[in-house]
Amino acid sequence: MSIELCHVPVVDVHAHPFCLTREPKDFAMFASSGYWPGPNQEKYARSKMHYVIMIDSLRKYYGMPEDTLDMEVEAERYRRYHAAPSEYYHAMLKDANIGVLCNEIGTPHSQPMFTDAENAYYDTLVPKENQCEIVRIERVFEVLQEKKLPFRQYIDEFHRLLDEQIKIHHAVGLKSLVAYFTGLSVQDISDEDAEKSYEKYVLQGKEDWKAMKDVYDHVVCMGMEACIRNNLSMQFHVGFGPSSFCRLDDMNPIGLIQIIRSPRFANRVKIVLLHSCDPFIKEAGYLTGQFSNVFCDFSSICFLSVNCASMMRTLMERASIEKLVYGSDCVCFPETAWVSAHYGRKQLTKVLNDLVKEEILSEKRAQKFGEMMLCTNAFAIYPELAERPQFKQII
Repeated sequence: MSIELCHVPVVDVHAHPFCLTREPKDFAMFASSGYWPGPNQEKYARSKMHYVIMIDSLRKYYGMPEDTLDMEVEAERYRRYHAAPSEYYHAMLKDANIGVLCNEIGTPHSQPMFTDAENAYYDTLVPKENQCEIVRIERVFEVLQEKKLPFRQYIDEFHRLLDEQIKIHHAVGLKSLVAYFTGLSVQDISDEDAEKSYEKYVLQGKEDWKAMKDVYDHVVCMGMEACIRNNLSMQFHVGFGPSSFCRLDDMNPIGLIQIIRSPRFANRVKIVLLHSCDPFIKEAGYLTGQFSNVFCDFSSICFLSVNCASMMRTLMERASIEKLVYGSDCVCFPETAWVSAHYGRKQLTKVLNDLVKEEILSEKRAQKFGEMMLCTNAFAIYPELAERPQFKQII
């Protein structure tokens, strides 16, 4: 007997909505995890293993011969998706057994949020019962930053607008992208300490690094307060990300330790570290194993890494298995959620089968662990999802 996980509907805790009007012209750019613009980058992207995994998976899914050129596969993908978007993606959701996509609605970074028409388009691709929404807190700050309100009024408006967004979207959680702005060395900063920095950075518009960092750290703290108030969890982008945005010198999740230990927030907010914190995977396992309220997902590594199985195993060394959850980081193209579910499920199955062969786990325990990480562990973070009909068989 070997571990079998194909029947398990995945809870994808970290995804982004997508829309044809926002689709990048170069399929390889995002299918290969993006790149910094430069000579020959479109060509180089097509030899990245991320792209190869995607294109070979699509070639097989379309039933095309093995010697079909990559560009022909891209053309067939374009033809099928554009001809009948809803049918195309409904079939992919079923094929990959995706139970729900938890979409971070602040997408895309540094661009306008989706319009009502674009959101309506997405709803034709992914049925409502297969999606839920997570609110990015920095989007609220961006709205208020333009208004240059007095500090106390700004705080009141931040909480009011964030609570309003939570209600409108029936949000199951919040997310912070502070890593993109000022890094992960986040301090628990009080309203009083943040006020002077807000005066410099927002009201006076000064290019003051410390003031900027204080303001963004304070946004995180207000977001954590909103989590407590609304009984929600907080996701953090951790680890590698787009090179044109990320604070690549401050991506280690250990930087969040001050917030995790803070008397204001300790054990009061469930924290989800995204992307396995790659390349800080051992640190992710440590934090997940040490703190009862810290969870970690597999997003990104489930299709961005040919070393996925090894990375999963490293994460499992120190972490509580009950606090590891699946995610894809689906973005821009719908196929990323599909290929990630297939590839991630395959790699996790390999890890668990190896642990059984090595007599570290029993088959029964390994099977249970697989079902937990792909699906049921997420219900500890997002309990309302457990009520959805697609999960009744697995619970």
